[in-house]
Amino acid sequence: MEHCGSRRGRVLLRGPLLVSTVTLVASLGGFLFGADIVLVALALPYMSRGGSDPVEGINTSLNQSLVVGVAKLMAVVGVFFGLTVANSYGRIAALWSAAIGYVLGPATLSVAENMGEIMVGRVLIGVSIGMSAVVVPMYVAEMSSNVDRGKNVATYELLLACGTCFAAASDALLRPEWRKMMLVVIPFAVLLFLLSMFLLVESPRYLLEQDRKEDAKEVLKRLLLNKKVINDDDEHFNSSLMRSYNVGERGGFSSSSNSHSSSNKGVSVSSYESYAMDQSISVQERKDAELERLAEIELNQIVRTLDQQNLGGGGGRGQSEEGNNNNMFEHAKRIVAKIKSLRSNANAFEATKILIALAAFNQLSGSTAVINYAPRLLAGGQGSQFDSVAHSTSFAISITITKLLGVAVGVYFVDCHSDDDEREEERTEEPPEGGEENKKFYGGRVSLLFYGGIAASLSLFFAAFGVVGHEYLVLIGLCLFTFFFSCSWAPVFWVLVSESFENEHKSAAITVCVASLFFFGAVADFYFLPFIEWNEGVALTFAGAIQLWGAIFAKRNLKETSGKSLKTISESYGLRST
Repeated sequence: MEHCGSRRGRVLLRGPLLVSTVTLVASLGGFLFGADIVLVALALPYMSRGGSDPVEGINTSLNQSLVVGVAKLMAVVGVFFGLTVANSYGRIAALWSAAIGYVLGPATLSVAENMGEIMVGRVLIGVSIGMSAVVVPMYVAEMSSNVDRGKNVATYELLLACGTCFAAASDALLRPEWRKMMLVVIPFAVLLFLLSMFLLVESPRYLLEQDRKEDAKEVLKRLLLNKKVINDDDEHFNSSLMRSYNVGERGGFSSSSNSHSSSNKGVSVSSYESYAMDQSISVQERKDAELERLAEIELNQIVRTLDQQNLGGGGGRGQSEEGNNNNMFEHAKRIVAKIKSLRSNANAFEATKILIALAAFNQLSGSTAVINYAPRLLAGGQGSQFDSVAHSTSFAISITITKLLGVAVGVYFVDCHSDDDEREEERTEEPPEGGEENKKFYGGRVSLLFYGGIAASLSLFFAAFGVVGHEYLVLIGLCLFTFFFSCSWAPVFWVLVSESFENEHKSAAITVCVASLFFFGAVADFYFLPFIEWNEGVALTFAGAIQLWGAIFAKRNLKETSGKSLKTISESYGLRST
């Protein structure tokens, strides 16, 4: 079987184009996740009794909560399964597996006739959601530099927002044919599979774990073309080349001399062209040598972290005494062992606890439940004339556009930091003590979580007030909440998960944090619909209070991480614990 890192049949992209392609193709998993959230929310009224094509058993709010929430619950399983596949067969193979689930799940839903068949389709989709959620941030972070890591990882959330917009547009075109709505995401799942096969390259970290050092170095060299190895644009090179050749002193062609015959001029020009070619080859050789040197440095850094991981009992290069081991059961046991070992490292354990708390605030504030049950929220206002079926498309378009705008703002500001931090990647020494106090951040992770969280909580309080006022106040409040949450908590959580751990503990910690996010998301999906049917105003006030608590928690427990190395970020959590 051919390895995922093989070149056969692949388009050999390099430099910024390779990094951008990796980010966009891998983040298609987020697009499919976002489309699923909105499609199911918009299809529920058509599935239930009184809809155009009802499904047996989907009548009560409890059953509808199960249909929505089971995907998040199975995403917890998908997180562990995705990491196991990624460690056994590679990051690209894990993306393939997720894409297959995104095909089978919607296909099952489109032909379902009862509650049980609906649940099967939702289970398949949930596993794929969990797989892509853990593999995409890990893979993108491994392929990105410190400076671009935040924006690249946050692209997952941006594509998720694009998926919600696509789902709303699909509903507008296909309603009330909910079975056809389920099928619109399948072409994108197939696209994820095909583009992963032909455009993506395997992570250098995984290749080193499989003792494929030369393949890993080749990938690093292609990634490092993102940096300017030798500063010589064509104009500078040609002018310096002409000066070094010094035509006049060598007795060749000179514009001020008329004593040379045309034949001599031809000889001189030919010798200059030959000299230029030799110098061009020399420059290219120097660039290749510098690229080789930088790739070797990056390679050695990864090797050191893998060796530390191996000494810690987490598995390293070669995976076992037998060498390359793709046994999924063995990898699953290692993941469990790594999770247990988190307690032995103060930095990783403290970071894991904080991010689990952030996952709880992220989901229990109703971030996705608001989208899932949006039509019900508007229809529940006092004196509301809103029809949850007839006007669901209008609301979906409003909410998804605000989400897309919010994520775009968040992606821009998530990596905003002082100019000094932009050189962090090139530093080998630690910054001087007390240097952080002199830096002026105009964005970054903590600011977005704090100010965005406060704005999101106030928006929920406003929506709760609208319940006793007018449905349009509820609509405005929910749109504002979606915007502020999407430009802060939605992208920042994935960025923090991808960067808060050194490689020794990264896989185990990411598994726990992402699984926690989906667990709390399932809890929110299960309780939110019965809650809003009991008292919508109280439900929105409760969600706003949780969001406000989360903003204060983030401000008190996190330090800014934008532009910093993984080692510096990890150590900042350890300092907090002491």
